[in-house]
Amino acid sequence: GVQIFGSDGACYGVLMQRTSGTYTLHKDGSADLPELVLAVGPPSGSSSGPPRCLGAATGLGVPVARLAPAAADAAEGGRDDEHLALQVRAGVDSVLVLCASLAATLLSVS
Repeated sequence: GVQIFGSDGACYGVLMQRTSGTYTLHKDGSADLPELVLAVGPPSGSSSGPPRCLGAATGLGVPVARLAPAAADAAEGGRDDEHLALQVRAGVDSVLVLCASLAATLLSVS
């Protein structure tokens, strides 16, 4: 798995691939209920292409974040394939979600 470290340099947890496109983040490498469950897939409306959309939820299934291609203005066709938008629910550690999301996205294309 991929270790994720906090700002103090201590290991926060380990990101593990579970099934194709599904990753779990376990605090301190514990096998207990994961802190985050991340699902990576192709952009909506597409069954192929690079994984660009991601949903994150707690180990209990509560949605906490979404990473997807950023909306573009109509002059660009309504879609921006070069920029991603991350939306994180209030009260959720956005840096942790960003780190785990980027790691899961990079792992899914390797």
